[in-house]
Amino acid sequence: MSMHKIEWVADLPIPVGTAPLWHAAEQRLYWSDFEGGILYSLDPATGEVEKCLEDGRPIGGITVQADGSLLLFRDQANIVVWQDGRIVSTVIQGIADFRKTEFTGAVAAPCGRVFCATRSDMNHPGRLFCLDLNGRLNLVADVFAIPAGMGFSPDNRFFYFNDAHSTRLMTWRLEYDPSDGSLTNRVPFRESGALDDPGAPMGLTVDATGHLWIARWGGSALMRYDADGALVDKIPLPVKKPQCLCFGGPQLDSLFVTTSGGHRRQIEGLRAGGIACITIPGVQGMAVNASRIRIAGAA
Repeated sequence: MSMHKIEWVADLPIPVGTAPLWHAAEQRLYWSDFEGGILYSLDPATGEVEKCLEDGRPIGGITVQADGSLLLFRDQANIVVWQDGRIVSTVIQGIADFRKTEFTGAVAAPCGRVFCATRSDMNHPGRLFCLDLNGRLNLVADVFAIPAGMGFSPDNRFFYFNDAHSTRLMTWRLEYDPSDGSLTNRVPFRESGALDDPGAPMGLTVDATGHLWIARWGGSALMRYDADGALVDKIPLPVKKPQCLCFGGPQLDSLFVTTSGGHRRQIEGLRAGGIACITIPGVQGMAVNASRIRIAGAA
């Protein structure tokens, strides 16, 4: 187990804390209270937590546009642009086929497209989509249950993707083609075993050396895996449900972890719902790709 330091930088009893994103230009962390439909931000330098948007709509994924605005991926396939404290435009108002589901994750590709996922509902399995540069959703695959964290390898050759299915907990690897932004050749990267990997694979991020960090929801831990899928490190946490994670800070050497279960801390852990900031000597993340979705009516 590596040497590490854990600091709890936000103490909010959030039921489901998700979609953390480091905004490098602002040096702020954004994340979502999924059940409350609230967008939060944190300035780590001052400890200031700000409630940025509260309209009751769950936010399951966030990306930073090239102009610094945020894309918010919400329920019913609703995708909006948030900037300067308000929603300034809409990419997709809603799609009838998505009325009973929500986005559960989003990440920008090097080309500026966005890969995003929705969880299963009564009529559909969990689905992985590509939001193209013109704001259209294109299906990539539809064989999942609870699609969760996703990220790219440092050389952008591979795309990793978690599925927290109750009967088959899997991290997938797909090949990314930079020429057209497509994903192909989906293969298992690591199927969770009860002893090695407690809980379900939720949040995922990749560090600068190509190691995957995965939050184990229900397993009270973060796991680090090498590029071959072998477990190389484990960081226990004093909460049952670490949810999602991202690297941030001026040197990208802070690993921010959102957690869930804040509505029942006596069971889930007294820090449940809060944000942990973990530093590990020698470990750094990568800068996130900017999304470059064209907004109708934008200059």
